[in-house]
Amino acid sequence: MLGFQCIEGIRTSDAFDLEPLTPGQEKLKWIHIDFGDGKRSSVWNLKYEGSQEVSLVIDARMGEQIEPICMNTEEFTKEAKHLSGMNEHTAVLGRKVYPAELYKIANCNNVTDSEDDYCAQTLSKKQLVLISVGNELTVRCENYMLASFLCKEIESFFAREFSREPLAPNDEISQISHCRKTTEASLPQ
Repeated sequence: MLGFQCIEGIRTSDAFDLEPLTPGQEKLKWIHIDFGDGKRSSVWNLKYEGSQEVSLVIDARMGEQIEPICMNTEEFTKEAKHLSGMNEHTAVLGRKVYPAELYKIANCNNVTDSEDDYCAQTLSKKQLVLISVGNELTVRCENYMLASFLCKEIESFFAREFSREPLAPNDEISQISHCRKTTEASLPQ
């Protein structure tokens, strides 16, 4: 028997067992992990019948812990005023960022009628996340730790990406509907 058991203090699906596999056989098993909108690891113990235990560490980037929502420029501006001070983190990027580039690191949606503003909400607590890009990056969120980590993650990603050629603004990826993973989602109350 092959089994996984969660040993970390975050919400996950229950432990489960798999029947023995023959050489070359594959089996797909879904697990669900709620990272609680934080920078945590989920550690699972892999137990083989009659052998040692192996630990498997699963991490989620901060950009994967948000989901896109739809918002217009007026709503964005209003919400951005509320999320200032400790809830606002900035970094210098050095050049313009196009939607297709940002979507590689953050699961967000382009704000209607804006080229530089993006919106999302956290997966677990549904807290608003606002991202502005230009030559400077600004990340705003009620969860100031998430905003800080996400800002650093995006800044680090683009520091590596900027050594490559930028994508053109009309790149086919940027023409895809920007409401990825979710359809119409309302703003958190």
